[in-house]
Amino acid sequence: MVAPTEEAEDEGVDEGETSSPFGDYLRKKIGDREAGVLRAVLPKYEEFSRSRTPAALKKSTLELSSHVDSNLTQIREALGGRVTPFSTFRGYFIEEVAIRAATIALSQYQAPGIVVKKLGTGTGIVTGLLIKYRKGTLPPEISLDLQRDREDVVLGFQRRMKLEGDGGTAAEFRSEIVPICTIACKMYIDATRLENVLAKARSFYGQYAKSAFFVLAEWDALGQKWHDSSGVVMDSLYAPVQEILFLRDGDRPDNSELRTESLRRPYRSSTIDHLFAVIADSLDSWGLPRR
Repeated sequence: MVAPTEEAEDEGVDEGETSSPFGDYLRKKIGDREAGVLRAVLPKYEEFSRSRTPAALKKSTLELSSHVDSNLTQIREALGGRVTPFSTFRGYFIEEVAIRAATIALSQYQAPGIVVKKLGTGTGIVTGLLIKYRKGTLPPEISLDLQRDREDVVLGFQRRMKLEGDGGTAAEFRSEIVPICTIACKMYIDATRLENVLAKARSFYGQYAKSAFFVLAEWDALGQKWHDSSGVVMDSLYAPVQEILFLRDGDRPDNSELRTESLRRPYRSSTIDHLFAVIADSLDSWGLPRR
């Protein structure tokens, strides 16, 4: 998507965590208004949500995405006729593809204590400490808070973290996640969004150098200088992100051409296969036994 108004698009759930952002959002919107075209999405969504194997998820993902592409104009109107609600709707779907792919991949391993979560603001991965003071007279007691960075989809070990101080004092955080891999989900990647992702990945690797960081995006919106002669984004330009996976072929279309180009360039089954592969590689790198 390319219209300037889309720069403010919602790129994720803002509170708490959920395993079905697309489904939750879809059902809420159906309940908010008379939206037959949204209700017609439900059967394909239910098939998608029931998928338990890579093949089943790939099939249902492609079918659901194709259905949305075919009814893009009607769905946008049902959501209020504006760009941002449709971007939110589609963005949640990308996140849920990542959540379900990670969950299915994890089921192939003996992995007690490992979870897949979509984290929202205030519940993100711990990336550092924040000492809360300002210049001037310091109070006798200064707050020390965990600094968190919201990530879209995280697969990792759920553990208790302990912060120890002088004199035997300690603070415990009972349900934190040490990530095996993180998948940042975006509607599209342009230079600005890529720079934001890179900054996040750099801070992330300071604490979790053994973890993999991926980006899953629908469209490639990077300029020509980011690509090699074959049109592939050069990996030297997005380190330390391990890989960027694009669900659609070619460059992001103008907004006026979105429906036509979405139908012409549907989700690629090869990208979904590759998503499963990079997640499995991440799990294998920790030496986790397969079932």
